[in-house]
Amino acid sequence: MTSLKDKIAKMEAELQAAEPVKVELQQSVVFFALSGDGAANRRQLFEALNISALWDLPAILVYENNHYGMGTAEWRAAKSPAYYKRGDYAHGLKVDVMDALAVKQACTFAKEHALKNGPIQATEYNTLCLWY
Repeated sequence: MTSLKDKIAKMEAELQAAEPVKVELQQSVVFFALSGDGAANRRQLFEALNISALWDLPAILVYENNHYGMGTAEWRAAKSPAYYKRGDYAHGLKVDVMDALAVKQACTFAKEHALKNGPIQATEYNTLCLWY
């Protein structure tokens, strides 16, 4: 049987050994969390936003907004449908996904911003909802 103190000591040693790798990764890697507007009112996105800000991760939360989350119009499902404004401590960015150059420019800006400043860049990509 391993004691709790031994397990904690082992975890601390592993974290210290991983520190150089963490520093190297922080200089080049950005994490993307993708979701749709139907999930924008769920707590998982806010947990990802909170943990990323707390740990100072270069993360970009992307909301794909076709204005109908799970078949429900956004005005019926959300008091504030401006999803890019929902991050209290995250910078928001709204992008028209029908313009390919705007998407490329927004992704480039978001990556540079996240790597330089650390906190999250919350982006909202407006799309069309195609009903068949």
